[in-house]
Amino acid sequence: EGLWYTSEYPEKAWLDSLNSLAARYRNNPYVVGYDLRNELRGVPANQFQTLHSGLRGSRYAYPEWGSNRTDLDWASAAVRGALAVTKNDPQALLMVEGLKFGTDLSALRTGGRVHEHPDLRGRVVYEVHDYTWYHPWEFMHAWYLHWICIGWLLCLIREIWYCIRKATKIIDTA
Repeated sequence: EGLWYTSEYPEKAWLDSLNSLAARYRNNPYVVGYDLRNELRGVPANQFQTLHSGLRGSRYAYPEWGSNRTDLDWASAAVRGALAVTKNDPQALLMVEGLKFGTDLSALRTGGRVHEHPDLRGRVVYEVHDYTWYHPWEFMHAWYLHWICIGWLLCLIREIWYCIRKATKIIDTA
């Protein structure tokens, strides 16, 4: 399920579901936008070949950005998805994630600019994901701080326990 569609869930079903969500939540003041697809990623080539022919020599089919290949071009699909939302919720913000699990928007430099579509101007929000495990040093630093905090908490609990015991002794002797 790395693309926006599968053989069991065709693109039309994806577009229909976005349209239905927009119709359902258009008057809800707590819903300001729609994330069109979470964390796009590659799919096994054999799964992709059941949908399309012509993919040879690769173990995975990866979504692309701005390639104009309708079966893999996420930027074009994002435009179609955004337009499906705007049919029922024309004021909504439209979140478009980058490729590679939502971590890569670098292709925006060369094309596939969803925000330039005339019906979507001013409403597209590009979204990226950044996790600490993508940065080994920061991950180790976070892990270190985690254990320092636990150590500090244990010291604090010990001090509180000591104060309670001391206060109990004073009460008992008085």
